[in-house]
Amino acid sequence: MNIQQLMAQEAFNKAKIRSSNEFENYLSFARSFPSLIHSCGLVQAVSFAKAKAKTKDNSPHGNYLSDLKDVLKAGKFEFASQDVVDLARSADQSKYLLLSRRTLEAAIWLKRYAEALESEKTKS
Repeated sequence: MNIQQLMAQEAFNKAKIRSSNEFENYLSFARSFPSLIHSCGLVQAVSFAKAKAKTKDNSPHGNYLSDLKDVLKAGKFEFASQDVVDLARSADQSKYLLLSRRTLEAAIWLKRYAEALESEKTKS
């Protein structure tokens, strides 16, 4: 299996385990996160999600960040085990661009599968 297939498989598994109760908010954030990276940059997007996750327990933002990290790990990226914000802040330009690209790829896989599972999750 190639890296994209591994990431896709993990993203599907992560989106699928989200309960129907939390799925609508999770889907909303999954849809907006890739464009948040594009418009604000990786550090600001992840910092925003972390700040939102701290406001309440079991928030869709915190769950999403956890899933994003797992999708990155499935893609076998060397930075997946580290905190993305800390790593991005200390990275040189080329590493920051690679980190942004890989995180965006993982975010897009989560978005695709969350959207694909929308009708199944919102029925119940």
